[in-house]
Amino acid sequence: MKNILLLVLITYFLSSECFSQSNSTVNIISDLNAKIVKKNIVLSWKIINPKNLTAIKLKSKKSGTTVFELVKEIDFNNYFGKDKTDSSEIFSYTLKYKPEENGVYNLQIVLVDINNMEESNSELKIGFSEINEFKLYQNNPNPFNPTTSISYELFTPTKVILKVYDLSGKEVDVLLDEFQSPGIYKVDFNASKYGNFSSGIYFYKLQTNSSSEIKKMIYTK
Repeated sequence: MKNILLLVLITYFLSSECFSQSNSTVNIISDLNAKIVKKNIVLSWKIINPKNLTAIKLKSKKSGTTVFELVKEIDFNNYFGKDKTDSSEIFSYTLKYKPEENGVYNLQIVLVDINNMEESNSELKIGFSEINEFKLYQNNPNPFNPTTSISYELFTPTKVILKVYDLSGKEVDVLLDEFQSPGIYKVDFNASKYGNFSSGIYFYKLQTNSSSEIKKMIYTK
């Protein structure tokens, strides 16, 4: 009875080891990098001696969020190049991705095996600011006395802060601080509301979630 029990335990141990080894990660992503090319994120990576792979997924997570979302999936055979050495086959891949918003992104390349299981992954972080969120126009009239209009156009939904500064960099006023939808907007600036407003050069700055722009205006009495 003891011998039978021992044999069962040994068999179980060996089968468990074989199962563990057969399901262990054998494919590894190497040389993962990303760069900005023509307003797109272009990723590249390599897989050395791949085994039992069917697909590769690109997942993305914007800074401040917690969950990776699937962006693209390509077939394993959709490689860019293939090299051979004495002991290795090296598959090279490249993938282009354009986020819908500016921001900092965690990007993850995930390998999918023949059982449709996500076998391994590799991750990097990159900042993206290639989307034009707005266009800021020159105030009109300029020079002005006492009022002028500041116009701008939003291309994406974003929080907008519009401020006026004097020549020394001191803040004069916050004209706007709110979330706005895409569209064309106009904000009036009236120098007479600030008492003894001096003639000279002033600046107005429009800031969104990820970018900003400053323009000069001139007040004359």
